[in-house]
Amino acid sequence: MTTAALLHDRKDDWARLEAEMVRLYEAGFSLVPLGKGPQGKAPLVKFADRGRLPIELVLGEMKKVHSLTYGIRLPGLVVLDLDTDDDDLLILLTDRFGMPRVHVRTPRGHHLYFALDGVMPKLRVEGLRVDVKSGANAYVVGPGSIRPTGETYAYASNIALGEAELTVLAVSDLRRREDQGVRASIKSVCASP
Repeated sequence: MTTAALLHDRKDDWARLEAEMVRLYEAGFSLVPLGKGPQGKAPLVKFADRGRLPIELVLGEMKKVHSLTYGIRLPGLVVLDLDTDDDDLLILLTDRFGMPRVHVRTPRGHHLYFALDGVMPKLRVEGLRVDVKSGANAYVVGPGSIRPTGETYAYASNIALGEAELTVLAVSDLRRREDQGVRASIKSVCASP
Protein backbone atom coordinates (compact mmCIF):
# COMPACT_ATOMS: atom_id res chain seq x y z
CA MET A 1 0.00 0.00 0.00
CA THR A 2 1.33 3.46 -0.86
CA THR A 3 1.97 6.21 1.68
CA ALA A 4 -0.84 8.27 0.17
CA ALA A 5 -3.26 5.34 0.55
CA LEU A 6 -2.23 4.85 4.20
CA LEU A 7 -2.76 8.55 4.93
CA HIS A 8 -6.17 8.42 3.26
CA ASP A 9 -7.14 5.37 5.34
CA ARG A 10 -5.98 7.11 8.53
CA LYS A 11 -8.08 10.21 7.68
CA ASP A 12 -11.10 7.96 7.11
CA ASP A 13 -10.42 6.19 10.43
CA TRP A 14 -10.16 9.55 12.23
CA ALA A 15 -13.39 10.84 10.66
CA ARG A 16 -15.32 7.70 11.74
CA LEU A 17 -13.81 7.80 15.23
CA GLU A 18 -14.45 11.51 15.71
CA ALA A 19 -18.08 11.09 14.61
CA GLU A 20 -18.60 8.24 17.10
CA MET A 21 -16.95 10.20 19.92
CA VAL A 22 -19.05 13.30 19.27
CA ARG A 23 -22.20 11.13 19.14
CA LEU A 24 -21.30 9.52 22.48
CA TYR A 25 -20.46 12.88 24.04
CA GLU A 26 -23.79 14.33 22.91
CA ALA A 27 -25.52 11.27 24.39
CA GLY A 28 -23.98 12.20 27.77
CA PHE A 29 -20.99 9.89 28.01
CA SER A 30 -17.75 11.09 29.61
CA LEU A 31 -14.70 10.49 27.41
CA VAL A 32 -10.96 10.56 28.03
CA PRO A 33 -8.17 10.84 25.44
CA LEU A 34 -5.87 7.81 25.32
CA GLY A 35 -2.63 7.26 23.46
CA LYS A 36 0.24 6.74 25.90
CA GLY A 37 2.08 3.48 26.39
CA PRO A 38 2.97 0.70 23.96
CA GLN A 39 -0.67 -0.29 23.49
CA GLY A 40 -1.96 3.30 23.36
CA LYS A 41 -4.40 2.63 26.23
CA ALA A 42 -3.03 5.03 28.85
CA PRO A 43 -4.63 8.48 29.37
CA LEU A 44 -3.10 11.56 27.74
CA VAL A 45 -4.44 13.84 30.51
CA LYS A 46 -5.13 13.49 34.20
CA PHE A 47 -8.86 13.05 34.71
CA ALA A 48 -9.24 11.48 38.15
CA ASP A 49 -11.77 13.35 40.25
CA ARG A 50 -12.45 15.80 37.41
CA GLY A 51 -15.83 16.33 35.87
CA ARG A 52 -16.69 15.52 32.29
CA LEU A 53 -13.92 16.71 29.99
CA PRO A 54 -14.94 18.96 27.07
CA ILE A 55 -15.03 17.07 23.77
CA GLU A 56 -12.72 19.68 22.22
CA LEU A 57 -10.06 18.86 24.83
CA VAL A 58 -10.41 15.12 24.30
CA LEU A 59 -10.17 15.35 20.51
CA GLY A 60 -7.42 17.99 20.65
CA GLU A 61 -5.17 15.88 22.88
CA MET A 62 -5.65 12.86 20.63
CA LYS A 63 -4.84 14.89 17.50
CA LYS A 64 -1.60 16.17 19.06
CA VAL A 65 -0.20 12.63 19.27
CA HIS A 66 -2.12 11.15 16.28
CA SER A 67 -4.00 8.77 18.57
CA LEU A 68 -7.03 6.79 17.41
CA THR A 69 -7.79 5.54 20.92
CA TYR A 70 -10.16 7.02 23.51
CA GLY A 71 -11.70 5.83 26.72
CA ILE A 72 -15.22 5.85 28.14
CA ARG A 73 -15.42 6.74 31.81
CA LEU A 74 -17.82 4.61 33.80
CA PRO A 75 -19.89 6.60 36.31
CA GLY A 76 -23.15 4.68 36.82
CA LEU A 77 -21.94 2.01 34.41
CA VAL A 78 -20.23 -1.31 34.85
CA VAL A 79 -18.23 -3.12 32.19
CA LEU A 80 -17.37 -6.78 32.43
CA ASP A 81 -13.97 -6.89 30.76
CA LEU A 82 -13.07 -10.34 29.47
CA ASP A 83 -9.46 -10.55 28.32
CA THR A 84 -10.15 -13.90 26.74
CA ASP A 85 -12.28 -15.13 23.85
CA ASP A 86 -14.03 -17.85 25.85
CA ASP A 87 -17.56 -18.72 24.69
CA ASP A 88 -18.27 -20.73 27.86
CA LEU A 89 -17.40 -17.70 30.02
CA LEU A 90 -19.64 -15.46 27.89
CA ILE A 91 -22.53 -17.91 28.32
CA LEU A 92 -21.93 -18.12 32.08
CA LEU A 93 -21.96 -14.32 32.43
CA THR A 94 -25.06 -13.79 30.29
CA ASP A 95 -26.88 -16.57 32.17
CA ARG A 96 -25.99 -14.91 35.46
CA PHE A 97 -26.41 -11.21 34.62
CA GLY A 98 -28.58 -11.16 31.51
CA MET A 99 -27.78 -10.38 27.90
CA PRO A 100 -26.04 -7.02 27.60
CA ARG A 101 -27.60 -4.73 25.01
CA VAL A 102 -24.13 -3.34 24.24
CA HIS A 103 -21.26 -5.70 23.58
CA VAL A 104 -17.89 -4.59 22.19
CA ARG A 105 -15.33 -6.99 20.73
CA THR A 106 -11.81 -6.13 21.92
CA PRO A 107 -8.47 -7.35 20.56
CA ARG A 108 -8.29 -10.02 23.27
CA GLY A 109 -11.90 -10.53 24.28
CA HIS A 110 -15.05 -8.60 25.13
CA HIS A 111 -16.50 -5.56 26.93
CA LEU A 112 -20.04 -6.18 28.19
CA TYR A 113 -21.75 -2.90 29.16
CA PHE A 114 -24.38 -2.71 31.91
CA ALA A 115 -26.07 -0.05 34.02
CA LEU A 116 -25.09 -0.54 37.66
CA ASP A 117 -27.75 -1.16 40.31
CA GLY A 118 -26.22 -2.08 43.64
CA VAL A 119 -22.99 -3.75 44.54
CA MET A 120 -20.55 -4.87 41.87
CA PRO A 121 -19.73 -8.58 41.64
CA LYS A 122 -16.22 -9.74 42.55
CA LEU A 123 -15.70 -12.18 39.71
CA ARG A 124 -11.92 -12.53 40.10
CA VAL A 125 -12.49 -13.72 43.69
CA GLU A 126 -14.69 -16.44 42.17
CA GLY A 127 -11.81 -17.48 39.91
CA LEU A 128 -13.29 -16.00 36.73
CA ARG A 129 -10.99 -14.19 34.29
CA VAL A 130 -13.15 -11.06 34.25
CA ASP A 131 -12.28 -7.54 35.38
CA VAL A 132 -15.25 -5.59 36.69
CA LYS A 133 -14.83 -1.88 35.95
CA SER A 134 -17.05 0.92 37.22
CA GLY A 135 -16.93 4.48 38.56
CA ALA A 136 -16.02 7.99 37.43
CA ASN A 137 -12.29 7.29 37.67
CA ALA A 138 -12.49 3.98 35.80
CA TYR A 139 -12.52 3.65 32.02
CA VAL A 140 -12.42 1.17 29.16
CA VAL A 141 -11.18 1.72 25.62
CA GLY A 142 -14.09 2.98 23.55
CA PRO A 143 -15.69 1.34 20.51
CA GLY A 144 -14.20 2.42 17.22
CA SER A 145 -10.74 2.84 18.77
CA ILE A 146 -7.71 1.57 16.92
CA ARG A 147 -4.53 0.74 18.84
CA PRO A 148 -1.11 1.68 17.41
CA THR A 149 -0.77 -2.03 16.51
CA GLY A 150 -3.87 -1.78 14.30
CA GLU A 151 -6.03 -3.85 16.68
CA THR A 152 -9.61 -2.57 16.92
CA TYR A 153 -12.54 -2.26 19.32
CA ALA A 154 -15.81 -2.83 17.47
CA TYR A 155 -19.46 -3.26 18.37
CA ALA A 156 -20.45 -6.93 18.44
CA SER A 157 -24.05 -5.97 19.28
CA ASN A 158 -26.59 -4.43 16.94
CA ILE A 159 -27.06 -1.60 19.45
CA ALA A 160 -24.40 1.04 20.05
CA LEU A 161 -23.85 2.90 23.30
CA GLY A 162 -26.43 5.64 23.73
CA GLU A 163 -28.97 4.10 21.35
CA ALA A 164 -30.93 2.26 24.05
CA GLU A 165 -31.01 1.85 27.81
CA LEU A 166 -28.35 -0.54 29.04
CA THR A 167 -29.26 -3.84 30.65
CA VAL A 168 -29.18 -3.40 34.44
CA LEU A 169 -26.59 -5.50 36.24
CA ALA A 170 -28.78 -6.02 39.31
CA VAL A 171 -26.31 -7.77 41.57
CA SER A 172 -28.25 -6.72 44.66
CA ASP A 173 -31.33 -8.55 43.34
CA LEU A 174 -29.21 -11.59 42.50
CA ARG A 175 -27.74 -11.65 46.01
CA ARG A 176 -31.20 -11.17 47.55
CA ARG A 177 -32.52 -14.17 45.56
CA GLU A 178 -29.47 -16.25 46.57
CA ASP A 179 -29.87 -15.21 50.22
CA GLN A 180 -33.59 -16.08 50.13
CA GLY A 181 -32.73 -19.46 48.62
CA VAL A 182 -30.18 -20.13 51.37
CA ARG A 183 -32.64 -19.04 54.09
CA ALA A 184 -35.36 -21.25 52.59
CA SER A 185 -32.96 -24.20 52.54
CA ILE A 186 -31.94 -23.57 56.14
CA LYS A 187 -35.60 -23.30 57.23
CA SER A 188 -36.46 -26.58 55.50
CA VAL A 189 -33.50 -28.35 57.15
CA CYS A 190 -34.36 -26.88 60.57
CA ALA A 191 -38.03 -27.79 60.16
CA SER A 192 -37.21 -31.42 59.28
CA PRO A 193 -37.77 -33.94 62.11
